[in-house]
Amino acid sequence: MTNLEPEAQIRNFLRSQLTDYNSAERVGGAQWIYDDWPNDRLSANSFPRIVVRKMSEAGKMIGISDNETWDEIIVQIDVLVHGQLGDPTDPGVLTITHTDEAVGDIANSPRISFDRIAHEVTNVKHDGSAFGTVTGRINDSDFTSATPGAVEWSKSTGNLAFAAADLTTYAGEAITSTYSEKLQGEQLAKRIGREVAVAIRDQWRQDEFLDGLAIPDKMDGPKVVEFGIPEGWHRVMLEYRWRRLNTGEEV
Repeated sequence: MTNLEPEAQIRNFLRSQLTDYNSAERVGGAQWIYDDWPNDRLSANSFPRIVVRKMSEAGKMIGISDNETWDEIIVQIDVLVHGQLGDPTDPGVLTITHTDEAVGDIANSPRISFDRIAHEVTNVKHDGSAFGTVTGRINDSDFTSATPGAVEWSKSTGNLAFAAADLTTYAGEAITSTYSEKLQGEQLAKRIGREVAVAIRDQWRQDEFLDGLAIPDKMDGPKVVEFGIPEGWHRVMLEYRWRRLNTGEEV
């Protein structure tokens, strides 16, 4: 096991798991996940930023005849977003692309829909083959009788509408799509916070950077924190309890 401090282990783990949605505009280097609080004078495109901090550590002796301890470490993870980050022509907004995401089996009743409200749709595919055209409508009520090979999608609900002939021709086939969404401020911070939670839940057993850190219990979050931050920032916090043998020592 490593002699790194727990917050440094978790920092390295999150760096290996998460995508920097502002990499194209980021200033100050490629890294965006740290184990210390940022300077409040950082520029907008130093964000989003994740901060991993150890809040407390307690341990119990394992036995009478040895000196090893089984420790419990409380770690706080903050996601920070600046309201003016990103492309200066569209400040505060980041575009997130989802590639070949599963939508469901082809159907009009009930309609299948994107998990997230799409801003732009690049393609819609049936069993990996793209439909010829994809047209956005404002509402479901704007759907027309699509011609074979054409798909319509609602910008308000995310629902998809297929031609009647395609429902027959491609019956039972899986629908996937590449599309983008736009997020900013609190919504962006909450999305990244959820990705932190999913990464820890799904990968803590496998990832080499968490060598020795085990059994992460989520105690709180992701939750919005509206105090203790400079004006223009958005903050989402998570709190975890981790376990480790002989914290900070290479065993």
